[in-house]
Amino acid sequence: MKPSAALLHRLVSASLFLVPVAFGILSLSYGQDANWDLRNYHWYNPYAFLGGRLGNDLGAAHIATFYNPVIDLPLYLIGMALPARAVGFVLGAVHGLNYVALFYVVRAALTGMGAIWPSIPIGVTAAVVALVGVTGGGHLGLVGTTFNDNLVSLALLGAALVLGHAPQVWRDDPGSLGRADVAWIMGAGILVGGAVGLKLPTAPFAVGFCAAFLCVGGHFFRRVLCAFLFGLGVLLGFAIAGGPWMAMLWRDYGNPLFPYFNTFFKSPYGIAQNYRDTRFLPDGVGAWLAYPFLFSQDSKRVGEIAFQDYRILAAYGTLAITAVLVLLRRIPRGALSPVTRYLIATAAITYAAWLAVFGIYRYIVPLEMLAPLLAVAAISVWPGSVRLKGIAIAALLVVLALTGRGGDWTHAPWQDGPFVKVAAPAVEDPAHAMALITGTDPVAWVIPAFPPQIPFLRIYGYLNVPEQTDSGLNKRARSRIEAHQGAFYVLFPEKERPNAVSTLGAYGLAADFDSCLPVASNLGDYVRWCRVYRSDKTAADPT
Repeated sequence: MKPSAALLHRLVSASLFLVPVAFGILSLSYGQDANWDLRNYHWYNPYAFLGGRLGNDLGAAHIATFYNPVIDLPLYLIGMALPARAVGFVLGAVHGLNYVALFYVVRAALTGMGAIWPSIPIGVTAAVVALVGVTGGGHLGLVGTTFNDNLVSLALLGAALVLGHAPQVWRDDPGSLGRADVAWIMGAGILVGGAVGLKLPTAPFAVGFCAAFLCVGGHFFRRVLCAFLFGLGVLLGFAIAGGPWMAMLWRDYGNPLFPYFNTFFKSPYGIAQNYRDTRFLPDGVGAWLAYPFLFSQDSKRVGEIAFQDYRILAAYGTLAITAVLVLLRRIPRGALSPVTRYLIATAAITYAAWLAVFGIYRYIVPLEMLAPLLAVAAISVWPGSVRLKGIAIAALLVVLALTGRGGDWTHAPWQDGPFVKVAAPAVEDPAHAMALITGTDPVAWVIPAFPPQIPFLRIYGYLNVPEQTDSGLNKRARSRIEAHQGAFYVLFPEKERPNAVSTLGAYGLAADFDSCLPVASNLGDYVRWCRVYRSDKTAADPT
């Protein structure tokens, strides 16, 4: 016996609560998040921000020291207030809210399309497509982590939701926009701009959302006006979320994006390079065109860990086929609703911008979430019977659901106590101590466990090394080291002891490795704390 429409409606409504709860439980099943970025800056940056340490410490978290810390403040605050498992559940449940936002986006898009499965209510179809969307390999690996790619996705999906529920925006007539239209468009722009201000790698989405208006929405001048208004909203949201932090970087370091694009801004505290990570960009036109096939076969082309997912490839392939069918006039140009066409244009432009600038998969996890909807929309307008297309869509969704496999960004067993637990050694007279950091492995997460009077100066890392004699950070470090009259210590990863020896030597210092003590933590037990003394024979000053 078929379930009643009322029962199906109740089940769909229940899923809006149960799926986030399930994601919270999934996060707990993974174990304690101990990813590289958490150990590097997600825990340290909000601590440093709240304690006003940016001018006192020096590059403790490598380049990421200068990322906007506001996005990590909620993590730090709940991490200080709740036990580890509770924090893990909260993180997973918040990431599960992507299902809720995506459900309403999918339902809005499906409302303007023909029936996918005529005998199934549209809410059930939306729930199925949304569930497939949030269970991709990229997203599953991020659940319960602190990377924030699946946190800013809530703002991006929220923008799509706002626009999807503003039918007057998509009128085909060339008439002027009403106040409500302006509010919808700028409100969506503010959400996207806020996401970019909090996490700059979200910028390709701002390009995609804005430029997509030029592809959809009636009269040409109306489209331009919509894009302009959306762009104003983006700028406003960006100014609110990222403006104060960028203004501080401009004031203190002469580069609002410090250290990025320093060939343009020429901050004296960095060197003349852009500090971009270009490891994952495709090489050549062939790789550009085939990239979804390439990274679907080998995920390490677009990230540091292995995972498996074919959602973006499915959207890429089905949309390419749809475009060919449109050119062959087998599909009417207006077959898809304006909202759906807008989402397709947004995804295509965002993907192209991402491919040109980053190539790092987790930055486009929101596209992975939207991909099943885009593929469903593409197939729904292909020639053929509704029944045949419904079977094809069902088969594709099943394949995508069964083949996605998340990767592991590093987890540790759960321990009782706080989310971040560090046993820092006792320090005599911390008010007159200085700590130096060497090596490339992350160590900054342990700094909040030390007395706040101790400044931590990185003298080797991805941002600065002693050989960079024109680096203002190195000059500042040398000046402070030479002026310091109290005790020195070094904080470094045990496996990088040779680096500690050579780097300290460049500053006329040497560590007493017999004095080294472990800095044990639930996120890893490899950080060492050692006493440092000035060398009898001071190394030549490389500056």
